[in-house]
Amino acid sequence: MQRLSNSPYRVRRLVPGSGSLPFTIDDSTVTTITGRTLQQLFQGGRLFHADYRDQTGLSPTFGRYTASSDACFYIDAESGNFLPLVIRTNVGSNLIYTPLDGPGEWLLVKILVNVCQ
Repeated sequence: MQRLSNSPYRVRRLVPGSGSLPFTIDDSTVTTITGRTLQQLFQGGRLFHADYRDQTGLSPTFGRYTASSDACFYIDAESGNFLPLVIRTNVGSNLIYTPLDGPGEWLLVKILVNVCQ
């Protein structure tokens, strides 16, 4: 919810009929995380996308930079919480991470997305 209150213009709801999913993720992975398929989340209007890939060409600050990333979020049907589903780093081979990855990896990519905000 902090993401929506700080930077609501970067997050957009993915609506069936007006666009497509920004990237693919294995349906069994989505079902394990959310209890629903990706298509069910999409059709139900519970899927969101935050895109920070436009930061790719920015100059580093103090010799440091972060990966321009994008992420998908979903609204959990039971709790109503706005939760991260998948994060793509857009560096090199566009690696995709989910909460099912190791806790250290998942923490790192969440930090990468938050730095872009």
